Amino acid sequence: MASLPSLRPNRPLPETPPWPQSRVVLPPRRKISLACTNCRSKKIRCDGTTPFCSECIRSGNRCSYENVDKRKTETWRLAVNDLEQKNQQLESLIQSLKCNSFPDAVERLRQLRGDLVPAPQDRHEELPVGTPGFSDTSSCSFGLVASINPYLVAPVERPSASRSVSDDDALVDLGYANLPCEDMTRHAVNAFIGCGSALFHVMSQEASDELLQKVYQQDPDVTQSDICQLCALAAVGSQYCTNEIPAFAKETYYQHAFALLDQLEDDDLVHMRVFICLAVYLVMLKSTSARTMTASGLNVARAHMHIRLQDTNEEDRLEWARVYRTLACTECWLSSTLGYELGLRADEIKLIDELAEAESAMNPNNEINIRIIQRYVFNVAFLSSQVYECFRCSDHLCMDDLHALSAQLDTWHRELPPCLHLSSLTSGESNTSDRVRRPLLFMHMIHISSHITLYERVMYSTLKEALGTSDKQMIREVFRLPADAIRIYGSFAQQLARIIKLLYDEEAVLARCWLTIHASFHATIVLLMLATQHLALKIPQSSILKDMEHVRVCLKVLHYCAQYDIAAMRLVDIITPLFNRLWQMIENPNDFDKIAPSFSLADTPGAPRISAGLAHVVHQLLAAMGLRYQEVWV
Repeated sequence: MASLPSLRPNRPLPETPPWPQSRVVLPPRRKISLACTNCRSKKIRCDGTTPFCSECIRSGNRCSYENVDKRKTETWRLAVNDLEQKNQQLESLIQSLKCNSFPDAVERLRQLRGDLVPAPQDRHEELPVGTPGFSDTSSCSFGLVASINPYLVAPVERPSASRSVSDDDALVDLGYANLPCEDMTRHAVNAFIGCGSALFHVMSQEASDELLQKVYQQDPDVTQSDICQLCALAAVGSQYCTNEIPAFAKETYYQHAFALLDQLEDDDLVHMRVFICLAVYLVMLKSTSARTMTASGLNVARAHMHIRLQDTNEEDRLEWARVYRTLACTECWLSSTLGYELGLRADEIKLIDELAEAESAMNPNNEINIRIIQRYVFNVAFLSSQVYECFRCSDHLCMDDLHALSAQLDTWHRELPPCLHLSSLTSGESNTSDRVRRPLLFMHMIHISSHITLYERVMYSTLKEALGTSDKQMIREVFRLPADAIRIYGSFAQQLARIIKLLYDEEAVLARCWLTIHASFHATIVLLMLATQHLALKIPQSSILKDMEHVRVCLKVLHYCAQYDIAAMRLVDIITPLFNRLWQMIENPNDFDKIAPSFSLADTPGAPRISAGLAHVVHQLLAAMGLRYQEVWV
């Protein structure tokens, strides 16, 4: 067999390289341990420069880094260890529930559910930086220690209420239901009547007292309808007393009211009252199921509306219409919050207008009472839903539409009786009672928040139209908005922040109140946007510090609410990093100009310039303006 040809060269290889010894050898390419999110998604080379890489600066794109490098072995090892610890904790928890008797297991579960409410943190605790749920723009920390940054807020502890219900209070067997003790139920019902009855008419104070006495005195005439209504009132009232009613009691009230709904007699008024209470209860928990409760109540009302309108008893007819107005007002708030089409018909709006005319005839001098408050609260809530409806149905909103919607809100304010004006509440001569003072402040919060929503939606529409362009062009479009609009809506945000501070100073902030959380978030967004514009346009720092002081107050309220409310917690996670970054830019503006080059806000010579870091904050604020609340609710 012939041998295979040799693969070796015929002559030996030279011992020295054929190129000159003087040629420069290129150094090996530097390995980057962590690339930015943008370069990684486009699969292009990233130099890993923080906070902005060279490729993103050159292309004008946003640059952000993940907090950890998931490719490192140590990162996976820490994650596995963390999961093992959580698994051990869950196993020990399951073992603790495996008791010899079922009542012991229920008791341990009840104690566990009662411990779910986090204890208030220390007032002087530093606000954490790098909050979960928000992607930082660099691996370095933008947070400042509270002693250095006087505007950095910390979670606060509010004074505890004078009346606290113990967790040891057991359920009372009334023969027809096992309910918490009478004192606990009375405390919960009175909390709702005292705080929410001026906004939500469900039943009078006298009727609720009579209902409570009838149930707990085991009146022989007590019905399932009585128990259901009482539990519904106590359920929503227990959410007003955030940490004063045990978790097991809140759950007991809600479950009893919900379970008895199917067993009630054909009484539409009772159904409407219960559906209102359960809807508000779910709003307090930030559950989107509140929409289902409201829709169910509206369906019950529509099925009996013609019969009720023909009722010869004027008092009963007015009572039914007032409960229906509360149901319709809840629908307006939910539609504007969750972004769905308003489910009210023209004839139903006419019914509410006729109720307003009847109440106005009974109060010709427009003296302040809860009826006149409920009338104007519904009107502004309906206008707020109209604002959201206009943006929901239109892809583009021109300035004429903006002025038309703003004019409707101004008309509502001009038609307010003098006793309901905000100036009358904040003056030292005001003698309004606490029962109507807080609802009036809430009413003005809704009105101003609706104005701010107009501004935010226009800004977000600018973002949507500029999505096909570069980030630089989008920022330029934002700064081209009329200066008077920026000034007007900035003043709205400042006024809203003052109302929030007034509520907080008077210890009138409800931790789970969506009106307060919503207003604090939107005032903060607009004020931060105003501060970025002042920074870019070189406005005196005194104006910027004034805006940041208002932001600090709103963030303080949000942090207080975040101790108990999931939506407030998520909104705090969005706002806090932006506030920290912006504050560092205020203190050290030159540092960010060195990190990333600035660009002009217009093509004309001498136009103001904005740094890439400040432009990034503007973009994040615009994204927050378009936030869908389904993402922060449960």
